[in-house]
Parts: sequence; C-alpha cells; structure tokens
Amino acid sequence: MKKILLLYVVFQLTYTVTHAQIKLLDFISPPNGATNPTHLDSLGKGGFMSLPTISDRDAIPTSRRKLGMLVYVQAVDSIYKLNTATLDNSNWVSLGIYSAAKVKNDTTFLLQRRDTITLSNRIDQLSAVSAKTLTDTANGLRAKIKLDSIAITTRIAYDTSFLLQKNDTSTLSARIDLKANTYSPTFTGTVSGINSTMVGLGNVNNTSDANKPISTLTQSALNLKANLLSPSFSGTVTGIDKSMVGLSAVTNTADMDKPVSTATQTQLNLKATLLSPAFSGTVTGIDKTMVGLSAVNNTADLDKP
Repeated sequence: MKKILLLYVVFQLTYTVTHAQIKLLDFISPPNGATNPTHLDSLGKGGFMSLPTISDRDAIPTSRRKLGMLVYVQAVDSIYKLNTATLDNSNWVSLGIYSAAKVKNDTTFLLQRRDTITLSNRIDQLSAVSAKTLTDTANGLRAKIKLDSIAITTRIAYDTSFLLQKNDTSTLSARIDLKANTYSPTFTGTVSGINSTMVGLGNVNNTSDANKPISTLTQSALNLKANLLSPSFSGTVTGIDKSMVGLSAVTNTADMDKPVSTATQTQLNLKATLLSPAFSGTVTGIDKTMVGLSAVNNTADLDKP
C-alpha cells in the first residue's frame, strides 16, 4: 500500500512539474543587458507570428487567435491577416506583401514560362523555315525577351524593396479596413466623384416623381384617350350600354313610336272622350251657356210660361 501511495505521489509531482502554469503578476523582462527573448511569438495571443507553413498557421489554437492578428508564413513568403470574428480558417486574407527576392523569382518564372510559350508559338508559325533561320529567329526572340525580363525584374525589385522598407504593417491594415469592398460596397458620409453616367444612368435627370415631365410616349398615349369631363368621342363607340349610363329601363324607340305608359293610361281613363263623352257622378263646372242654352231657364215643363 505504501508503494502504491509513493507511486501516486511521484506521478502527481511529475504531472505538476510538466503541466505547471505560473500566474504572472507583472511583465516578464530579462536582466539588464540580457539579449534572450521574453517569449515565443507562436505561443502568444494574437499580434504577429512567424510560422513555417500554411498548415502551421491553420493549426494555431483558438485560444491564441485574435481578430486582426498577422501571421508570416515562411514557406510562401507571405503575410496573412485573420479577418473573421469567428476566428476560424475561413478568412485568412493575404496582405500582398512579399519580399523583393520572392517577387523577383516569381516574375522571372512567369517571364521564362511566357518565353517558352511564345517561342513554341513562333516555332509552330515558322515550321516551314529552314533550321538555321528558325534557330536564329528563336535566339533573337529569346534575347529580346531576356532583356525585357531583366528590366522588369529590376524595376519590380526596386519598387518592392521600397515598399518593404516602409514596414508599416499595422498602418496598412488600418488603411485596408477603411476601404470598401469591390463586391457589395457600403459607403458612409458624403460620397463624391460618382455621376449618373458611371452607373449607366446618363439619360436620367435628378427630378422627383412629382416633378417628372410627361414623356413623349406617354403624351402620345394620352392623346388617344377621352377626357373624363365632357368627353368627345369619334368613330364608332363600342363597349358602352344603357345600364352604364343609368338607363337600363329605357327602350330604344323613337318619340313617335313610344307606347302610352301605365301612369299616363291611368290618367287617361279618368278623362271623358271629346266625342260622345259619358260622365258619371255629379258634373260641375259646366253651365247652360257652355252648351249653347244661355236663354233657357231651368223650369219644369208644367211650370213653363
């Protein structure tokens, strides 16, 4: 039992020594005059790291990552910025900063490849030319391209060295953050330098909807319409019936052919005919003069004088 306890204690001490972490209360600083480093960049959180390969970059633990951190990958001689808040590998952005040697080597490779392709095309075009003429032409073409490649490589190396000497990585990152994306950009403040022609609207005038004039095509279409107030139609009007104008009960008959209405007939039935009228009830309003008997007295026959 004592041996087991002893082995357990030894195991705990070994584990503690190999996995111990010291809580720091201040900055780590070497003694005065010492030149040894205070830490490894690959073991820090965020900031700038220098790692051998892309795989090493992608393997950085999440706990050591920070939005905006920079990583120099030695294998490809490039600097990458972590540009995603999720801190995953989906958005490592190359800052396009290369050493003069890498730019020179890449440019030389491209120029040599272009030289090979161009020479191959020229050889195909000159297949019918003699071997000596073809050789002379190829050598001359290679010499020309070589001179041009040397000039280009020298210029790129000079410009690249100048940019690298500025060593303003953090400032460059800040400036990049102030730029809008080319795809779906979002601008703020007052945007200037862009006019209607640049967005394919060179024929559009800056007028509100309420103040827009009537276009030529619209006016031509309006000229074919009738006014709502006192419209004047021409030609043959179709598509309108009597119901639309509130005359659904009206029959299309001439005035001379119109029948006697029910109300009119009712009133006519209360009238006597001019020829041989027949009255009923008590007739008033007619005297003897109206019937040509103004000299006749209303006396019975026995009482007549």
